[in-house]
Amino acid sequence: MLQVDGYEYERNTTCVTCGHVMDGNRGVGLISHDMEEGDISLLCGWADHTMKDYLLVCLSTVMDRFPADYFPKSLMPGRTVRRESDGSWILEQ
Repeated sequence: MLQVDGYEYERNTTCVTCGHVMDGNRGVGLISHDMEEGDISLLCGWADHTMKDYLLVCLSTVMDRFPADYFPKSLMPGRTVRRESDGSWILEQ
């Protein structure tokens, strides 16, 4: 089990990420948890994506690339947080 955003997920939970995060060029800068579907997205947060940049991977594939304290401690379902340059996470409206 992995804890992300205050919720527990199986290591093989599918998540959406982008090639920028997976190739190590950018860190996770945007985390979104869909309340209706329960999906989680861990993206770089930049606006330069095309459809070919998005990937479906196991949550552990992304989580294992970063230290445990990199991610926010809690996020309510249906919310999105963005990582600031100082490492803090800001709730988006």
